[in-house]
Order: sequence, then C-alpha cells, then structure tokens
Amino acid sequence: MTVPNILTLIRVAMIPVFAVTMGMGWRVAALVLFSVASVTDMLDGYLARRMGQITKFGKFMDPLADKLLVFAAIVFFRAFGACKGVYHQLFADGRGVRRNGNRGGLVG
Repeated sequence: MTVPNILTLIRVAMIPVFAVTMGMGWRVAALVLFSVASVTDMLDGYLARRMGQITKFGKFMDPLADKLLVFAAIVFFRAFGACKGVYHQLFADGRGVRRNGNRGGLVG
C-alpha cells in the first residue's frame, strides 16, 4: 500500500465523519474536515506523481473519493437550503459548465 493510496483511504474515511458533522449542524468542523480532505486530495496526487506510485487502485479510488465527498456536501447544502437551482449542478460537475457553458451564457 503506497502513501498516496493511504491518503485516499483516509479521505474516504473522512466522508462519514464529514456527513455526521454536517448533520449535527457543526458547520465549522465540517468545513475543517472538507478542507483537510481537499488538501489530502492535492497531496496524494502530487506524491503519486512525484514518487512514481501511480496505481490502478489510486486511479479508480481517488476520483471516486472526490465525487463521494462533493456528493455528501451537496446533499447537506440542499437539505439546509444553502444551494438552490443551478448552483448545485455547478458544484457537482464543473466540467459541464466548461462543456456546455457557452450555450447557457455561463462562460464568455
């Protein structure tokens, strides 16, 4: 097990903790967890490339962990009414904005 893969697994383990903190209304704690998870995402990618430890597991699990974390955040933002209309779609899939943005006038 490589260091980048361990960081990815730590990020996956943070998702339920993040969900519980959001559910209990501890938004500052949830923000800290989300921020730490984001840093581990950046760090594991950097380390995997730098140390030549790119694995099939990492290629699969890293994007999945990212999507699960963002999905959990969107679910709670929607539940709290903090994310209405098109905004949740922008958070969910920024690629959609780049791909389809000119049609909707979102990208100049």
